Amino acid sequence: MRAGLDAVIVTDHNVLVSDLLDYFRDGDRRVLLLIGEEIHDTRRDPQKNHCWFFGANRDLVSLAEDPQRLIDGVHNSGGLAFIAHPLTRPPPAFGEPDISWVSWEVQDFTGIELWNAMSELNRL
Repeated sequence: MRAGLDAVIVTDHNVLVSDLLDYFRDGDRRVLLLIGEEIHDTRRDPQKNHCWFFGANRDLVSLAEDPQRLIDGVHNSGGLAFIAHPLTRPPPAFGEPDISWVSWEVQDFTGIELWNAMSELNRL
C-alpha cells in the first residue's frame, strides 16, 4: 500500500497455495493480493514454457509437459493463465540458462507477464 500498488501477484514454482486471494485494507487504501502457481515441466532442460495462473483452485502440474493442455486445464478449472517471462535473457551473474517461452503455437492464454522481480537481475 505504501508503494501505491493496486495489486500484487505472488507465485511459486510448481507449488499451489490457495485461499489467499483478498483485498488488504488500511483505512480507505487497499491492495489486491493474488496468490497463484507458476508451472513448468521440470523434466525439460532448460526449463522453458513457464505459465502462471490463479483462480484454478487445483494443482495442474501434471499438465506441465504440454503447454496447451496446461492452459486449457487452467481455463477448464475457472482460472486465468499467463505466459511467464516470455523473453527473459539469462542472468549472466548466475550462469543460468535462457528460460524464455518457446511454444508460441498455444492459444487462449489470458495474458503475458511484462515484468517480475528477476527482470531487474537479468539486466545486470
